[in-house]
Amino acid sequence: MDKKYNINNEFEKISNILLDNNYQLLFDEVKDIIQNTFSSTEMLFKLTYALNESCKRDYALKLLLNKNLIDLLDYCDSIGIIIAKR
Repeated sequence: MDKKYNINNEFEKISNILLDNNYQLLFDEVKDIIQNTFSSTEMLFKLTYALNESCKRDYALKLLLNKNLIDLLDYCDSIGIIIAKR
């Protein structure tokens, strides 16, 4: 994983993908998590978990977010935040 991984850029990319593909409810959930978390670690965990769970239920979403979600999960693993078994 690149040391210069920018989590804010990743969430911006994901937000744009969600909006561009009519996933307004999930976009709103992401926005709500960002606005209502107290620490960056909490935000990272909650957002990555929510996106991962949504992708488990929606194969089309999984295809849209695949690379971005894998990058997020890898980043979480690299800093000791375990979201999902692989």
